[in-house]
Amino acid sequence: MKRFSYSRSQGLILLFLCYFLTSCNVYNFSAPLPVDVADIPEFPEAFLGKWKEDTFHTSIEMDINTRGQAGYYSRYADNKDLWTYQVFPQYIQMVFREHVRVIRGAWPKLDSEGNFIYPATTSHYYDTEQDIKYDTNKKAIDTIDNFLCRNGKIYEMAEHYRLEKGYPFVYEKDTIVIQKFDTVYLDLGHQVKLKKITDSLYALNILRSVLGSEDDGGWWILLLLEIKPNGQITEWDMAEKGSDLPEMIYDRSSKSTYLYFDAHWNKSAILRLKKDGYFAPTGTLVSVQ
Repeated sequence: MKRFSYSRSQGLILLFLCYFLTSCNVYNFSAPLPVDVADIPEFPEAFLGKWKEDTFHTSIEMDINTRGQAGYYSRYADNKDLWTYQVFPQYIQMVFREHVRVIRGAWPKLDSEGNFIYPATTSHYYDTEQDIKYDTNKKAIDTIDNFLCRNGKIYEMAEHYRLEKGYPFVYEKDTIVIQKFDTVYLDLGHQVKLKKITDSLYALNILRSVLGSEDDGGWWILLLLEIKPNGQITEWDMAEKGSDLPEMIYDRSSKSTYLYFDAHWNKSAILRLKKDGYFAPTGTLVSVQ
């Protein structure tokens, strides 16, 4: 799937999927952790209810299944649209609302001196309606459509001749505003496992295939969820120094670095790693009344 990730990272699909928040590293584990703790069949009372993210450090990007069709969400630190997560005893309901902006026309263009001109979007990156391809002499050789508009909906044109899910849209001057709205459910069970480490710390393990990651279906994401005295929940992800651990067996360099761990940590080991800075806080969840 064609995606762009400039100075931003990734995030939380379940109630708390801040998995990709602090860096461009993607941490994959061979099995749910910790190994000496049984799965919890239901979310404890402290997790139940409606939540939103109060703090996060970068954007969230992920591929998920939305009503049986491919969906894609990307959030930036200044995005005013609200994502909410409702936690029930055995599942989570995720409601995604987002306005995505696309610059109309074909880009980049050339000025009178042969320099490339890109859309003026201040500090933000917006996708473009079309891409212009140039040869080494800066001669335009092709114009590629990135979106298809039909019957009041807009569809992003993905790799391998696939269309993403269609959404309503409106025109605002030189911008297309895509109005995304979806509800997604995630169940505790074979693909999502919750384990209790202490009375206030839980390990959330998510099979990567749940995130639409077809090439990493056998690997797991590990998040630590800490219940604070004020009732908020702090999310912890593996810190960058985790790549120094001997359990890391492979890293695949790309735009993001995929790190693979064959770890068999018990809860004592996870607490020790957290204390030693191998996990870092990546966000805070607050209850929505």
